[in-house]
Amino acid sequence: MKNGRRALLFLLLAAVLFTACGKKNEKPTVAVTDIVFHPCTGEVTIGQYKGLKMKIEVPAVTDADIDRQIKEFLAVRPNYVEDLDRAGDAVKKGDFVNIDFVGTVNGEPFEGGSSQGYDLEIGSKTLISGFEEGLIGSKPGETVTVDATFPETYTRQPSLAGVTAQFEVTINYISKKADYITDEYVAKNSRSYKTVEDFRKFVKENLEKDAREKAEEEAGLKLLDEVVNASKFGEIPEADIQYYYRRLIAPYESYAQQSGLELSAFLKLYTDYSSAEELYARSREMALDSVKQFMVLQKIAEAENITVSDEEYEEYVTGVRTEGGYADNASVEQLFGKDFLTYSKQMEKALAFIADNAVRE
Repeated sequence: MKNGRRALLFLLLAAVLFTACGKKNEKPTVAVTDIVFHPCTGEVTIGQYKGLKMKIEVPAVTDADIDRQIKEFLAVRPNYVEDLDRAGDAVKKGDFVNIDFVGTVNGEPFEGGSSQGYDLEIGSKTLISGFEEGLIGSKPGETVTVDATFPETYTRQPSLAGVTAQFEVTINYISKKADYITDEYVAKNSRSYKTVEDFRKFVKENLEKDAREKAEEEAGLKLLDEVVNASKFGEIPEADIQYYYRRLIAPYESYAQQSGLELSAFLKLYTDYSSAEELYARSREMALDSVKQFMVLQKIAEAENITVSDEEYEEYVTGVRTEGGYADNASVEQLFGKDFLTYSKQMEKALAFIADNAVRE
């Protein structure tokens, strides 16, 4: 988590949706529903929010940007190529190997028991017990027979649970991870693309789409800042500020507690904050900014009769589920609360209203 000013929509869901400030990316134990939903109650006279000038500056996507994206993809799905320096070596634990194999039980092949050109890390326990161990000591070009046993509980094919199968395995080559992609790799890992050129074009198009969406979001938030700066605020209740303040600091306090660390020590290790005092001070500033933003958006939603339909609500909850990696929509609603989610979507629509009614330069 960074300690700079966050975008409005990130702020609204920061307490539980974006929780990657620790190494394990765990969800905090403090649910949003533990912080009772509290719409803003202060008075505001809003400034002009229609017909504002909106300038969207979309940065160009470069070859370097594409290369970075491909490297990120390779980190998740590596490109294994033959390690020519290991051509005559015996397979050992930790090696990556490319293999063909055919599995049988009592001499009969079984579904899913065969593959060609399979990339395997020896010792990763990717395959069933005994398979990887049985390849240690073999050399590229050799074919060995390996006995391997399915787990006692094997839900994928219950009939194989606890069964020992025989696998005829050919070691094609010892491999290594490459920092580049090839046509063969693209064809193997994509249903839609066959060449590096096609894949790079696909990556570029997606980066351009993301860049445009980000630029539009930033431009929309600048418009909101204009409206906020042009608005006149009455007294802002402390309870309003505390609501967003608690949303901001609760995840950090929860993570620190889970880690068994004092808050300041946790912040120094895992975030850009140097102390609890800095977290509290900056969070209060952001909370006050948030209150003003939401006061304005609430007024716009009221003036323009902006509501949230059942379909919009379900779509929004699905988006939160996908972004946050939650099990299902019911889990999202239980964690956030329906009132909070409805409000969040309504504020999103109010923000979109400002942008939709702006004059684009």
